Amino acid sequence: MLAFGIDLTLEMIREAVQRKGRYVRGEVSRLPFLDATFDAAVCRNSFHHFDRPGEVMSEMARVVRPGGRVVIEDMRAP
Repeated sequence: MLAFGIDLTLEMIREAVQRKGRYVRGEVSRLPFLDATFDAAVCRNSFHHFDRPGEVMSEMARVVRPGGRVVIEDMRAP
């Protein structure tokens, strides 16, 4: 299984590089991936940081194939 991570900051990408997968710098409200690219999109403990969470959720759904999963887990509400 190959995983992709995305973050706006280079510092977080540098920290994540130690883990398995690939990481790209980008904006979550405009994901740099084609439609229906992934089996799943997961966001953990970050959703409360987004100014426009509806746009982020729409982008997550856009990059997941039909029948795939969008998973959002967050312990804080804005």
